[in-house]
Amino acid sequence: MLSLIAVFGLDQLVILKTGQLFAVGGYHEIRPLLRSFLRTTLCSSMACVAVTTILFSCLGSVIVSQPLTWVSIVLICAFTLARATIQIMGESCRALYDPKSANLLGGTSTGPLTITIFLALLYIASAIGEPTWTTAIFLYIVATLPTLWLLYRNIFFALQQLPTSSSGFLVTSSSGKITWSSCIPIFLASLIGFYSGRGDTLLLSFLSTPIDVARYEATRRLTLLLTIPLGIANLSVVSSIAKLQTQGDKRRLQNVLRSTSAIASIPSALLSVLCYWFPGQFLSFFFGEEFSDAATALRLLIPGHLCFVLAGSCTLVLIHTGHPKASLCVSVLAATFVVFLSPFCVGLYGIEGMATIISIAVGVEHVAKWLIVRRVEGVWTHPSYSSAFSVVMPFASSAKNAKIP
Repeated sequence: MLSLIAVFGLDQLVILKTGQLFAVGGYHEIRPLLRSFLRTTLCSSMACVAVTTILFSCLGSVIVSQPLTWVSIVLICAFTLARATIQIMGESCRALYDPKSANLLGGTSTGPLTITIFLALLYIASAIGEPTWTTAIFLYIVATLPTLWLLYRNIFFALQQLPTSSSGFLVTSSSGKITWSSCIPIFLASLIGFYSGRGDTLLLSFLSTPIDVARYEATRRLTLLLTIPLGIANLSVVSSIAKLQTQGDKRRLQNVLRSTSAIASIPSALLSVLCYWFPGQFLSFFFGEEFSDAATALRLLIPGHLCFVLAGSCTLVLIHTGHPKASLCVSVLAATFVVFLSPFCVGLYGIEGMATIISIAVGVEHVAKWLIVRRVEGVWTHPSYSSAFSVVMPFASSAKNAKIP
């Protein structure tokens, strides 16, 4: 959560602004733009360090159940900043049309490379002796260093490859204007999204027993599987949204959004059907027999998350077409709905009541965003299987006709 303060919405904003510059050929403004974002990142990082230090100085013993030294707090701050830096640099690579670096090196969990190095270091440390949690944090920071260096090298190389001639006419906004007009709404939307994915479990922990919280959390983790295909699809289209919108090519934008949504919806729909008809079996397989009692809650959660998938990339479209405040307002209203009604529903129906409230909130939130995108941008984001078929067929034909030497 604290790394969101350091990121401050810049991971999404760098894709939005860079895509606009690519659309009009404003290559000469990309470097000043990144320098402007760097200044904003330095300020947000200092704010993140301040909040992290104060939080763990006052509540550290409660959070980790043991007193914290200043060395531990420094390690936590460094770990938080490393996560945020990798996320911003990874999305900068995506903005500069280097998706391989963004996917393999970047991401909110610091990327596959960092995770692999960390697990290897942790295994070595475990073979030597039992590592403490501070040792694990230190090893994680060490594991981020190769990733940070590779991301820096790839960004530098991508900037060197930009065309020297430029026909752009956009004027890069000042750092302050960018921060207040764009970063804050995106940051608040990210914060709301973070709590929307975890706040229901937190609320339930105050309203119900620990075993009910465990069962509900198990159902939530299973429903996350339904959204993974859309998340992958979003990674593939996010860098194109701002570029196509700036060029005014709404028809192509809609085709891209609806075809990727269609491809993502197929595995999600299949998983939804399986989870709906065999909820107890899925819960028992992944978490154990004692979790099969949450089958009804899993069934209740599925419709809302299926609406989320079928609405497509509507949230990203709002953010990357200059409407982050609209996305924020809808998310706040959905979160308010959950906060006010969940105590009443949990008191009457237990985890099934919480599952019902979350399913309604998620479904209505994304249907509303889907309709807002249509109103403000004139494009649909729901699946179009005919568009997906027209995209897939050329690849299938070329593979079929390819000659093997």
